[in-house]
Formats: sequence, C-alpha cells, structure tokens
Amino acid sequence: MCTFKKFNHKFIDLKEEITEVEIDGKRFYSTPGGTFPSVTTVTGFEKKQFFAEWREKNPEESKRVTSRGTKFHSTIESYLRNEPIDLENMMPGNKALFLLLKPELDKIDNILALETPLWSKTIGLAGRTDCIAEYDGKLSIIDFKASSKEKKRSHIH
Repeated sequence: MCTFKKFNHKFIDLKEEITEVEIDGKRFYSTPGGTFPSVTTVTGFEKKQFFAEWREKNPEESKRVTSRGTKFHSTIESYLRNEPIDLENMMPGNKALFLLLKPELDKIDNILALETPLWSKTIGLAGRTDCIAEYDGKLSIIDFKASSKEKKRSHIH
C-alpha cells in the first residue's frame, strides 16, 4: 500500500510572464528585465548536436522518451498539488520511477510555485522551473528529471 503526503501550499503570484524566442537557433526568453538565454541553451550546447542526431536516427524511441517524460512530470505535479494519483493504471516504468522518487518528493513542502517562469539580470539567464518550495526545510529551486539512468556527479558539468 502506498501512502500519499498532503503538501502545504503557499503559492505566490510572480505575475511576470516570459516569452520564448529563438535567436540563431537557440532558445531565449523575453522578460520584463531583458532577453536572456535559457538555462538549457547555456548548459546544453555541447550535447545539442548529439541529441539532434540521436532523435533523427531514433524517431520512435525519441517519441517514447519524450512522452514518458511529459507524463512523469504531470504525475509529479499532480502529486505536489495533492491531486489523486492512479498507480493502478500507470505505465509500469512510470510507476516504478514515481515510487523510486516519492521519498525525495516527500521531503518537499511549503510549495510556493509549480511550473513558473524565472529570470535573473544578475546571472543573465531565464527559464521555467518545475518547483519552488522547501526541500528538507531549505528554500529551493527544484527541477525534476525522468531519466531511468543514474547520474553520477562526475557527469554533471
């Protein structure tokens, strides 16, 4: 039997929308403070060509992985919103991934925002974050990943 946590919400309205724009084939966001590159544009430029080639060679697998990630994010967001999670009808891979991540999700509380735009003139970046909340009691910006492969710290640049 799986028990579900009841999350506290303290939603804030950031009231500032950002608009995605493409400049020279890269994703930027137009914000009230200026136009800034996305975090993915800055951190992912090394892998962009690799993934573009992989998607072209593996279109079906690419669709499957993208669909799984979208459904997984949706499940996490529903869980954090205290909405019902139907584990019985969930795809086995997503169910296993959700149950694996659940102990970490349960360390989240006092949720301020879900799927919200952020930007900073100071660091010159913009994007959308999955969650702003307390994680283990510390205010955090949280991004969920649906990879089924463990990421080693040494692989993170």
